[in-house]
Amino acid sequence: MLSPPEANLLDTEPDECRRLVISVIGSYPYMMTQPDNLPPFVHPIACGLHFDGRESIPMLTDGSAKPFNPLKPRAACIGIAHAFASRTANTEEFLWRTIASEERHIQETVSFNRTTFRGESLAAMQAMIIYTIMRLTSLGRDHLMENRSPFKVMNELGDRLKGFFPAQFTPCHARDRPPTWHQWISEETRWRITLVCWLVARALGDQADQGFPRPDGNPIPSTNVLWSTQGDQDVANAEAVSPTPPFTAIGDLAMALKGSQTGVSAAMSLEARNDALAKWYAALDGLGMVVTAVMARD
Repeated sequence: MLSPPEANLLDTEPDECRRLVISVIGSYPYMMTQPDNLPPFVHPIACGLHFDGRESIPMLTDGSAKPFNPLKPRAACIGIAHAFASRTANTEEFLWRTIASEERHIQETVSFNRTTFRGESLAAMQAMIIYTIMRLTSLGRDHLMENRSPFKVMNELGDRLKGFFPAQFTPCHARDRPPTWHQWISEETRWRITLVCWLVARALGDQADQGFPRPDGNPIPSTNVLWSTQGDQDVANAEAVSPTPPFTAIGDLAMALKGSQTGVSAAMSLEARNDALAKWYAALDGLGMVVTAVMARD
C-alpha cells in the first residue's frame, strides 16, 4: 500500500502541505494512549470486534457498551504507544526493538494466517500505521528508506483486507438494504485506514505519493456524529440529525473544492456549492478536516 520514497527526494524541504500532514498524523501515536480520544481511524468499540459474523456488541446492564477492550494487535500497539510517549534516551533502543518484534509478530500471525478474521486484519493494519508514523516522526524518512520491512507487511495486510470487502464502494443510501452497524463500521474503518495510508504517503514524499495516488473513488469520511455511534440505534439517531452529504466520493469533494464544473458539483451554483461545503466542514472530525485541507492545497 505504501512505497518508500527515493533517496534523492528525502533531502528536499517538506512543502507546506507535507508539514501539515506530518504535524497532524504525528499526534496519532499519542492519541493511542487515550481511550476516550483515539486516532480518527480507530473506533473505541469496533476495535474490540472480530467481525466474524457471529458476535454482538458487548453491553452492560444499563444498555451501554462495555469498556474499551481492543483486539491483541491494537492492545499491543497501545502498550507500545505508552512506551513511545514516555521514552527517554535510555529506553529508545528497547522501544524500537519492541516495535520491530511486534511488526514481525504481526507478519507471522496475521499477514500469513489465512484464517484470520477481518477484525484482526484491520487491527494489525492500524498498528502498523502507528508504528510507521512513530518511525517517521522520530527517526525520519531516511530511516524508513533503510528499513523497508514495515511497507512489505502493510502491503500484505492490504491484500488481505481487499478480500474482506466489496471491490467497489456503494453509498448506504444506494443499497437495496441498509447495512447493519457492524457492516458499516467495519467498512468505514477500512476506508479511513486507506485515507490515513494516503496521508502517510504524502508525508513520506513525492515518490511514495505517486505510488499511492489520491483515493478519488474512496468514500468521504463519515460525520463525527456517525463515527461516534456504537450500534444500530445510534446510527439511526445520528443519521436523523446529520446533514446529507452532497458528495459521496473523495473525487467529488476534490472537484467541489477546486470549483470544478464537472462531476457532482457541476450542477451546483457557487452559492450552493459553498453552502454544501460549509455544512460538510461543520460535521467533520479530525480526519475529514485534514483530508479536506490537503486536497484543497493540491
